[in-house]
Amino acid sequence: MIGTTLSHYRIVDELGRGGMGVVYRARDTKLERDVALKFLADHLTGDETARERFVREARAVAMLRHDNICAIHDVQETDGGHVFIVMPLYEGRSLKEMLTGGPLSEEKALTFARQIASGLKAAHAKDLTHRDIKPANLWVTDDERIKILDFGLAKLTGEQDLTKTSSTVGTMAYMAPEQVQNHLVDSRADLWSLGIVLYEMLVGRRPFTGEYEAAVVYGIVNQEPDLDEVPRDARALVRRLLAKDPEARYQRIENVVAAIDGLLVIDSLGSTIAEEVGSISPLPGWWKPAAGVVVLVLGALAWTILSSGGDQNREASRVENLPTVPTVGVMYIENNTERARFGRTVQSMLARNLAQADSINVISDQRLQDILRMELGGEFETVDAASASLVARQAGISTMIIGSVTQLGSQIVLAAELTDVASGNILDAVSVTTTSEEGVLDALNELTHGILRGSGKSGAAESGLIRIQDVATDNFTAYEYYEQGMDHLNRWRFSSAATSFEQAIDRDSTFFAAHLGLFTASTVFSFRPDDSLIRARQILEAAGRHVDHATEKEKDELRLKQQRLERGFSLQPDDLAIAMAEKYPDDKYLQYEAGLYSGWDRAMEYYRKAVDLDPTFGLAYNMLAYSNVFQGNIDEALSNTQRYRSLQPDVVNAMDTSFEVMLAGGREQAALLMFDEALASGISEYQVAWRRMYAHALIADTAAAWQDLQRVKATAESGTSEFRFRLYEAPLLLMMGQWERARIASAAFLREARRTVSDEVLLRYLRRHGMVLHAMGQHDDAERHFAEMVEISLQVTPEGFNPFPFFSAHDQATYYADAGHFERALSWLDVMDDALQNPAYGLDQRHEGMADLVRNYVILNRDGTAALADQPVDDILTTVNSFAMITRAWQKMDSGDKEGAKREMALVEHNVSSKNFEVAGYITFMINSPTARYRTGQMFEAFEMKEEAIEAYESAMERFEQTGATFKYVALTRERLEALRGME
Repeated sequence: MIGTTLSHYRIVDELGRGGMGVVYRARDTKLERDVALKFLADHLTGDETARERFVREARAVAMLRHDNICAIHDVQETDGGHVFIVMPLYEGRSLKEMLTGGPLSEEKALTFARQIASGLKAAHAKDLTHRDIKPANLWVTDDERIKILDFGLAKLTGEQDLTKTSSTVGTMAYMAPEQVQNHLVDSRADLWSLGIVLYEMLVGRRPFTGEYEAAVVYGIVNQEPDLDEVPRDARALVRRLLAKDPEARYQRIENVVAAIDGLLVIDSLGSTIAEEVGSISPLPGWWKPAAGVVVLVLGALAWTILSSGGDQNREASRVENLPTVPTVGVMYIENNTERARFGRTVQSMLARNLAQADSINVISDQRLQDILRMELGGEFETVDAASASLVARQAGISTMIIGSVTQLGSQIVLAAELTDVASGNILDAVSVTTTSEEGVLDALNELTHGILRGSGKSGAAESGLIRIQDVATDNFTAYEYYEQGMDHLNRWRFSSAATSFEQAIDRDSTFFAAHLGLFTASTVFSFRPDDSLIRARQILEAAGRHVDHATEKEKDELRLKQQRLERGFSLQPDDLAIAMAEKYPDDKYLQYEAGLYSGWDRAMEYYRKAVDLDPTFGLAYNMLAYSNVFQGNIDEALSNTQRYRSLQPDVVNAMDTSFEVMLAGGREQAALLMFDEALASGISEYQVAWRRMYAHALIADTAAAWQDLQRVKATAESGTSEFRFRLYEAPLLLMMGQWERARIASAAFLREARRTVSDEVLLRYLRRHGMVLHAMGQHDDAERHFAEMVEISLQVTPEGFNPFPFFSAHDQATYYADAGHFERALSWLDVMDDALQNPAYGLDQRHEGMADLVRNYVILNRDGTAALADQPVDDILTTVNSFAMITRAWQKMDSGDKEGAKREMALVEHNVSSKNFEVAGYITFMINSPTARYRTGQMFEAFEMKEEAIEAYESAMERFEQTGATFKYVALTRERLEALRGME
């Protein structure tokens, strides 16, 4: 090739070869500059997969504009079919060549790592993972600027993976554990590779080596890196980058950049700190604990604790350095006791107690825990001084508190230090001793007062007005259970969380925060109108009796949760939820709540705030994805579901969301492949099997759906297989349009339920079977089942709250309207209105919103487009009622938004709006799913769009034939098709 001219590039010399291609120096004769041309290797020219990967490299990099990423000038192809890319020719050498001279200085290594991370940040922002970060692909220019090369192995999110599953890619020594094991790879693999490169820059060799590939792989997967030769300040960074589990690494490259910045700042302060340490007097003898047990006040011993004689100077220094109104954070309390959660509990209680002081602003413990999880990779046992300082800066903290709790025989010592974050100067140190666990709460109060007095912010503390007992509990064990419950909530273990909160309440029934936590654990996914509301009301009533033990914020939260029950799914954007989000801008849960009670457009603003506060907040990504779907932005929805699943791969709801979004985007096969991956990853086979069963039904693959149904039966819990089998059998048959078989299966299930479940649970199943009967036209029989539901509800529901008479009237009005029996539908609307007015039933604004919806639906079916002038359907109602989505589809059609109307009906067909794909609770979706295409045809026909109507009816007939549907809509669809075709 040397001497050849291609286009206006004259090849001068060969610069290097690799497995994917060869690079030449060339002269750009048009612009009179030297450039680099990269060609696909000769032996791969005929390989279409390799060729596509090579072209993808150019396309991927061309998307990026960053100083630490090699630019792409051009992409061309020769007459002979050779593809090449044109890049700048940088003077310098590869990092691999540079490292042949041995390790780099710590400062240079961190500076290079920072540049690499900065370049990867730009790539990851475009959902682009490099997957081959290594010294040979990192070019160091003459002015020591890093350029990331060779994105040939990069994988754009959502694109087809061109890497063969039977082979591995990249250089083995730099691959992440999940990469060498051929597991799913995301951007966190780049963070591992960066960790290997940083280790090599600091130590001069790679952490995992071996003569053979197998030995390297074994080390990557099974051995921990030896960090003895890594400079002490950088060990936490390297350790976290090289965590085997991706969940334990930094979750985003932005956090790596911030961590490196923190180390570079600490390094720049090193000489100043060393001078301060050199002038410190030794610890006084009384500080040393007995029996050789050292009280570790985290981060303080590295610099200073107390001097034996300079109290006046220390006081002057403290007052001079402390901000006038400090923003304080309790960063970490080290646990030096045998009790597992002792330190964590003291940390949470200290933050809660300090927050009562008006003279300081305390960053919430939850906020700090979120940042720590981001910085330290999920779980963490200890927090070093560098990490604490980094987190404090990110949280805007001016004064951080770090400390310990230590068991010394019969004594328990609580110690804490105040550190000025900007300078690193110790402002004060306080310790308190108690002789029993019962005295810990009083010791904590004394420690709180000491911190406030020592900081010059005594406030109410001097009068002893700040007590943890006033805003929490007088039982330390109860608080331990509460803290355990909060930990379970953060990990989506809702049942375990509820148990922990109940254990806390058992030890102190006045513990307000525990009641509030129990409400959250019991209602996180209670979107169904008739599920858990009775229990939820009981919990909030109990909480309200003990509001005198709540913080001001918790009192606000109680008001919000009470309103949630009172106004339910009909909350408006100017509601209390919005005010709470603005009042507490650093609370991710309140931002999330504000999103739930806003329209989809404004909701995204709050969900984005929530993930900005905590990029690991999976539930916020979940709702962002649904917001994207309802706005028609499927690509963005898929991106958010991917983040959700990567953060919480064991949470079944993450899988459900991904499935629904994929279906909404017409990616049925990708959705089914996801279920296969879920089975392979170890998620409960039973949980996956019944979801995949409905997935096959939704895409009309009847044979596969029945196979999955048998798998459900085989994997159900012992002793309940037949009952669970019937639970899923009837909805599956409904979705296929085999409604007579569904009725038989539903009746069998109800017979079993009468023998095995409580009356409270039976209410839901009676309602479910009544809906099936109404859909089939067996209205009298359906009314008998609804009447039985109402009769039982009057016996088992608590006084003042019984929604079941309302649900009976609501459902029956809907199905009579759907069947065209409008007089009976209107009579049930009257019954529904009577139920709304009956104070004994205790109904609220949520039910009023549902009533408005069914009125609209009745009018829509009776009078067609006459109903469309009514106010738009509430966004939130569409999450629990497919009839709401049908109504909204007609409204969109009336406004001229044909594509929006079609999209709404597609969501009905695919069961997307049920949020968590809860089959048993959302029977209306199972009934309406197979009729969606017919209803779409009806809608087009009503708006005199004949061709579109024919197309929709033909599509409906195709689905009916695929599923073997036998219900009435088969004949109705055929009838409409014949009528429309006869008009041609």
